[in-house]
Amino acid sequence: MPRVLWVNRPERNADCTKPAQLTAAAESRLSVPETLITNDPKAVRPFADECGGRIVTKVLGGIVHTEDGKRGQLYTTRVPPERWDDPRIALTAHLFQRDHRQGVR
Repeated sequence: MPRVLWVNRPERNADCTKPAQLTAAAESRLSVPETLITNDPKAVRPFADECGGRIVTKVLGGIVHTEDGKRGQLYTTRVPPERWDDPRIALTAHLFQRDHRQGVR
């Protein structure tokens, strides 16, 4: 389809993941929050402690979530201390970042 205008070029989809975006942002000298990508539950608590106990999790790429027959997107979610050691973290890579939002506890 050579005459079709692509808003998001299909060959660039590989760049639509958080690690690629964070790398591009850092290389462009943008401010990037402290970030941990891991599947080791034991790594999360020390990272959270370094972040003053305020961390969030984000999906690594565009993921559509289906639950109870309804489709939706997964968004940034605050991670409370009781989930820092969750053994399910070992099932796949997770992205954790310092939560810089104001007024959020």
